[in-house]
Amino acid sequence: MSGPSSSLTPDTAAKAAFAAGDFEAAAQLYSSLLERRSAVEQRHLLLCNRAAALMKMGRYEDAANDARDAIQDAPEGFVKAHYRLACALRGAGDNAGAQAACDDALQIRPGNDQLKALRESCLSDTLESAAPTAAGGMIDRARQAQQANEGGAPAARGGMLQRARAKKEGIPGEPVLVAAPAAPESTDPAAPARNGMLERARAKKQET
Repeated sequence: MSGPSSSLTPDTAAKAAFAAGDFEAAAQLYSSLLERRSAVEQRHLLLCNRAAALMKMGRYEDAANDARDAIQDAPEGFVKAHYRLACALRGAGDNAGAQAACDDALQIRPGNDQLKALRESCLSDTLESAAPTAAGGMIDRARQAQQANEGGAPAARGGMLQRARAKKEGIPGEPVLVAAPAAPESTDPAAPARNGMLERARAKKQET
C-alpha cells in the first residue's frame, strides 16, 4: 500500500495512514512526532494514537506500555489513555488487568458508556475462562470417587469368595466342626467283682 502523501503534515499523514489500514506506517509517523521537542504538550495524544496502531498489529505489550506512559503525561481527567490500556491488556489476555484499568477510568468518568461496555466484556471473558476450570475440577473428583468405588467392590467380593472356599475345604484358620470323642470305658474297681458274681449265678442255674 502506498505511503501517505508528502504534502501532508506528519500528524495528518499518520492519521491518514491509520485510516487507510497502513498501521505500521502510522506507528512510525507517530514515533517520529514523539521525537520532536515541539510535541511535548501533545505527547499523551501521540502515545495514545501510536498505541492504537500497535494494537492493530497485535503488539499488545508495546501498546500497553504506550498507554501507561500516556497516563503519566496526560492532564487530569484524560480517560482515553486508560481506555487504550484496558484494550491493550484485554488483547494480551489480561482480562483482570483490563477490568482494573476500566475501573480507574470510571472513577474519572463514571458515566462513560464505552468504558462500561468494555468492563462488562472483560468481566464476561473472565467468567467464561473460569467456568471450564471449575467444571473440570468437579469432573475429576467424580471420576476419582467412581474409581474408588469400583476398586473396593471387587476386593469385597474377593474376600467373600475366599472365606467360602476356606470353609468348604477346611483351610487352617477357619472354624471347622470336630466330632465329639467317644465315651471313655468305665474305670470302676467294683465292676470285675460284679461281673464275676453274675457269671457264677448263670453257671449254677444251668446245672439245675
